[in-house]
Formats: sequence, structure tokens, C-alpha cells
Amino acid sequence: YRHKHLIRLKGRLRKLSIIWLVQICLLLFSVQVRIYRYIDYAGISYKRIFVLLTLTFVLIGVCVLLIMMLKREGYYFFVRTSSWAAYTLIVVLTLFSWDNSIARFNLDLSNRRPIEGMYLTKLEDHVLPILLENTHLALKDSEATVKYLNVLEQKMLNFRKEYHTSSWLSWNFADHRTHLFLESQGYKAIQDAIQVRKTHPKSWEDQQTTDNEAFSTLR
Repeated sequence: YRHKHLIRLKGRLRKLSIIWLVQICLLLFSVQVRIYRYIDYAGISYKRIFVLLTLTFVLIGVCVLLIMMLKREGYYFFVRTSSWAAYTLIVVLTLFSWDNSIARFNLDLSNRRPIEGMYLTKLEDHVLPILLENTHLALKDSEATVKYLNVLEQKMLNFRKEYHTSSWLSWNFADHRTHLFLESQGYKAIQDAIQVRKTHPKSWEDQQTTDNEAFSTLR
């Protein structure tokens, strides 16, 4: 009788554990949805990416643990499957240029909110082509816009100096592509365009008003 009672108790604990793991999966999924909505409003950064990746790793571990309990596998199955899943995810993450993705995503939000220009200038130098092609975008106020353009111009000049003084041991394709873009556009022409932007800076609200008026004229 005692042996049968322990078997029934073990079965109940297993069912309760499965229900608990399903609840954790739903909780993690709901947190990820809220973070996605926040990113869609406020933009993306490395810290927010790190939070999403942490939640993803935890979700994978919980799902593997759930499969282990359903299939009645051992802990070796959990360690092996979780390790391969984590390794695959890390390899996939290395296939993307995250700085470029962050810059493009945040600039695409400029029609809804002012861009965080100073944060974008702290990214790697290979985002320069993306930022220089969008110097018409304004920040919160005209003073912030001028400061952003000054930092962006200095970042471009620093890159030019470092690229020409570095040896072939420091060569990489991302910097080479950035150098080709700047050479094709012309450093002097880019500086002149930035100077024009700085002489007539706009706030984000002014830019939105101008864009709305232009859209109304087209209609």
C-alpha cells in the first residue's frame, strides 16, 4: 500500500510540475511581449537586447525541462539539449551587425519620437554611413541637434585619421566599407552638408510640422 501511495504521489508531483513549468513559459512570453512593445516605443539598445536574450535563454531552458518531464528523460538530456540550443543561438547572433541594426531601427522611429542621437554616436564606426545619410533627422531641440552633428562630424574625422594610420593587421571589412563610403561621398562634401544643417537646426517638433505640411501639400 505504501509503495502504491508513493507512486500516486510521484505522478501528482509530476503533473503539478508540468503545470508550473507551463505557467513559467506563459509568464516569460508575456514579459517578452511587454519588452517588445517598450522597444517599439523607446528604441533598442544593447541592454534591452541583453534582457531579451536572457529571457530567451531562460525560456529555452524551461521548454527543454518540460520536454524532459513529458518524455521521462534524464538530466543528461536536459544538459545536452540546453547546451546545443544555447550554442546554436549564440552562433546565430554572431551573424548580424548589431550596431547597424540598432542604428537603423532607432532612426526608423524618428516619425514617432526624437532620435537618441548621442547614443547612436557611441556605436562602432561602421554605423557612420547610416548616420550620415540621416543627418536631416532632428533631436528633441535645436541645441541637441547641433551638439549631435558636432559629435558626428568629429567621429567621422577621428575614423579617417585612425583608418589611415592603422596597419594592415587592423584591417576589417566593416571599416573598409565605411572608408569606401566616405571616400565616395567626399569628406569635404559631407562636412559642408553638416555645416548647412547646423546653421539651420530644427527641433523634432518643428521637423514634424514641416513634414506634415509637405504631406498635406502633396495630398
